[in-house]
Amino acid sequence: GSRYDFDATPVTGDLALYAHWTEVPPAPSHATVWFDSVGGSSVSSQSVEVGKPVSRPADPSRDGYVFDGWYTERTGGEEYDFSAPVNGNVTLYAHWTRKQAEKGALKRLAGATRYETMGAVVSAGFPGRSEYVVVASGDNFPDALSASSLAGGLKAPIVLTGSGGLNAVARERVRASGASKAVVIGSTVAVSAAAASELRSMGLSVDRIQGSNRYDTNVEVYKAGRRLGVDWSDKLIVATGEGYADALSISSYAYRNAAPILLATPTSGLSADAVSAIGSGSFSSAVIVGSNVVVSDWVDFAQLPALGVASERVAGPTRYETSAKVAEWCVKQGMGMDGAVFASGEGFADALAAGPLAGRSNAALMLVRDPSSPAIALAGKHAKDVSKAWVVGSDVVVDNQTMHTIADTLGLEVE
Repeated sequence: GSRYDFDATPVTGDLALYAHWTEVPPAPSHATVWFDSVGGSSVSSQSVEVGKPVSRPADPSRDGYVFDGWYTERTGGEEYDFSAPVNGNVTLYAHWTRKQAEKGALKRLAGATRYETMGAVVSAGFPGRSEYVVVASGDNFPDALSASSLAGGLKAPIVLTGSGGLNAVARERVRASGASKAVVIGSTVAVSAAAASELRSMGLSVDRIQGSNRYDTNVEVYKAGRRLGVDWSDKLIVATGEGYADALSISSYAYRNAAPILLATPTSGLSADAVSAIGSGSFSSAVIVGSNVVVSDWVDFAQLPALGVASERVAGPTRYETSAKVAEWCVKQGMGMDGAVFASGEGFADALAAGPLAGRSNAALMLVRDPSSPAIALAGKHAKDVSKAWVVGSDVVVDNQTMHTIADTLGLEVE
C-alpha cells in the first residue's frame, strides 16, 4: 500500500495501519585508511578496526623534498593525529617542503708560478691517463695559440714549459698522464731541444710542429692534426695572431669541438697557406673572433666567401667584452656554464692551460680583470645551471674580491 498521510487523510471509520521496515546493515567493523604520497614513494593503505587508531606508516621519500607529515587535506588541513580513533574510511595526504639546494663550489687552481698553476689545472682536468700530451711554451704565446684545437682533437692536456729543459712541474704532469706520445708546438726557440730530448728519455715519441713564424706554425699545426688522425670540426675559428686574448677566449670551444684556430693579421687577413689549408678541408662555416681592428674585414668579405665558407663575427670593444660575447656565443652552440673557468686576461699562460679544463666540461672559458668584468654578469644569467666553476691563477692575477664576486653571482661557495 501507500504511505499513510496523517495530515491530509480524514478518519472515517476503524482503520488498521501497518509498519513497514527496511533492514539496516550492521555498522562496519573495519575502515580503510589510504595514504596519498603526493609525488613521493608509494605507501600501502591499511585496514583498521573502527574505533582503533591506525598505525603510522614509514615516511615516504621524494627527491629534492623533505617530508612534513600526513595531513587531512591535500593542501592545508590539519596534521593527522595517529592516536585518534578511526571512525570511517579516510584519505591522508603527504605534505612536502622543497629542499634548499646546497651551494656548489668555486675553486681556485693556482701555484706560486705559472708552471705550478698549470700543474694544478692539468691535475684537476686530467686525473686519468692520456695517449698524447701537447707541450707548448709558457714564456711566449704566438706558437702556443695553436695548441688548444690540436689538444682537443687528441684529447690531450696542454703542458707548458720554459725555454730551457722541461721544468719539474711539466715533467711531473707528463709522467702522471701516462702519455706515450708528445706533440711539441713551435721551434727550439719556443720549446728547447733539451726539453724534447728529455721527453724521449721518458719513453715518449716526440713530434715537433713548427714553421718559420707564428702563422706558418699555426698552419702546420692544422696539417699535423690531419696527419695524426684528428677529426677536425667543419667549423673553423679565425683569430688574430698579434695578441692572445681572443684566441684564448674561444679555446674551450676549440678544444671541445676540435675546431681549428687559424690566425690572421689586422691588415691582410689569412695567409696564402692558411687559405690553401682551409680550401683543402671540409669547412662549411667559420667564426671570426675579434673586431676588424684585429682581424681584417678581408677575411669575412673576400677570403672565406671565395672558399664557400659562411662566417659570423663575435667581437666587443675590449678583450673582456669580446670574451663575454664569445662565452654567450658558446652557450648558443650548446656549451654551458657548469664547470666554467675564469682566468686573467692580462697574461696568456693560465688561460692557455685552462682551455682543456673548461672544454672537457663543455663549459666556457672567460677572461676577467676585476669584479666589473662583463663575463661575470654574463655567467650570472646561467647561475641556476652551475654547480661548480674554477678560477685559474693566484690572487695576484685574479684577486679575492673578483673571485668572491664570481661566487656570489653564480650562487657558489668559495672553496
